[in-house]
Amino acid sequence: MSMLLQLITAILFVIFIYFLMSLYVGLLGKWSYKRVSKKIQSGKMSDKALIRNYNKFKKSKDSKIIAILICGIFFKSFIKLQNCTFEAYKEGMIQRNLPL
Repeated sequence: MSMLLQLITAILFVIFIYFLMSLYVGLLGKWSYKRVSKKIQSGKMSDKALIRNYNKFKKSKDSKIIAILICGIFFKSFIKLQNCTFEAYKEGMIQRNLPL
């Protein structure tokens, strides 16, 4: 009985750690998106840097291999983060009338 209780406790602990990691990755994604959009809106990012970052995110936004290597089982949230950041760069490109 003691072994079963230890096993259940260990499984619950691992699930809890995974849950915390998921929240952490989601929170980082929101902060990153807000930081990038504020930087673009305030004009602190030059057109050249905006175009370079837009093209970089355009190439890598759907790369599942990179997402799995970086975030492991949370690769879907990493892909969502990449897509949100890409959309921020895309909105900045549209506002500044730069070619997509």
